[in-house]
Amino acid sequence: MSKKPKKAFVLWTEYLLFLFIWGIMRMLPMKAAYALADFCSHFIWIFDHRHWRRTVEHLVHAGLFPDKKNAKPTAIQSIRSHCRMFTEIVKADQCFSMDKVTVKGDPDTIRDLINPKTKKYPNCIIIGAHYGNWEIAGTILTRITGNSLYSIMRQFENSLIGNLILSHRNCPGHELVDRSRGIRPLYKALLEGKNISIIADQHASHSEGVEVQFFGHPARTHITPALLHLKTGIPICPAVTRRVPGSNFRFEEVFGPMICYTPTGNKETDVLAITQMCNDALEKLIRQAPEQWMWAPRRWLDADGRTKQVNK
Repeated sequence: MSKKPKKAFVLWTEYLLFLFIWGIMRMLPMKAAYALADFCSHFIWIFDHRHWRRTVEHLVHAGLFPDKKNAKPTAIQSIRSHCRMFTEIVKADQCFSMDKVTVKGDPDTIRDLINPKTKKYPNCIIIGAHYGNWEIAGTILTRITGNSLYSIMRQFENSLIGNLILSHRNCPGHELVDRSRGIRPLYKALLEGKNISIIADQHASHSEGVEVQFFGHPARTHITPALLHLKTGIPICPAVTRRVPGSNFRFEEVFGPMICYTPTGNKETDVLAITQMCNDALEKLIRQAPEQWMWAPRRWLDADGRTKQVNK
């Protein structure tokens, strides 16, 4: 179900408060801005009971911790991580440079996709997650691969805030497309030799996803990467932008093994298999630093009192 649009007064109130915090962050040195973000994360932990409680519950549900007590420190770190991401968005044009990015992960992917001397694939379907700093990922991926990038995005509930954030997300060679336009623009971009990027870790509706496993539990997952892979044969590349702990605006772009699937001729079976491979690849990357993933959203069909009949 779509949410009721916010009134103009609410939109502008939210925007002006956001702009005030934005302005303060812009004036602070990076270290001080991080400290302010860490301070704000404590208020979220204290007052936003719904999200921090769900973060703890999901960490236990995923099997990373035996109980809520043990999950609590990682939940706090996760909230802090995403407050820091806001700081990094605000100060990206002041602090970001590619010499602060290290490429890590699967050596075959790095050889076949990134190294200009051994590059095997002209373009790929990149799947990512709400992990580390996904907002800056487009800039990093565009520059690392040396290829244009076409990213699918969801509209912000507050378009005023959204436009401000998007103005810091764009870079030369990186184009954004609204998800409401469907799969056709992504298919066209692939045929033109561009990379495309899809955040693939969110709950999908019945019409957009299939039920597969994620951290050992059923989760309805978007099938767009699988459909595009079957239609074009272009490989799927799992990748996340991970913050280097204890650093000052430094990141690791971490690549998983390429997903190249041989179709069986049964489309339903193939879509299920590829989507499961995508979930497995993202899960493996998330497990390396689980505190950097956004655990609060409803992801599983058997958590939060939900059943497999959930349609939203």
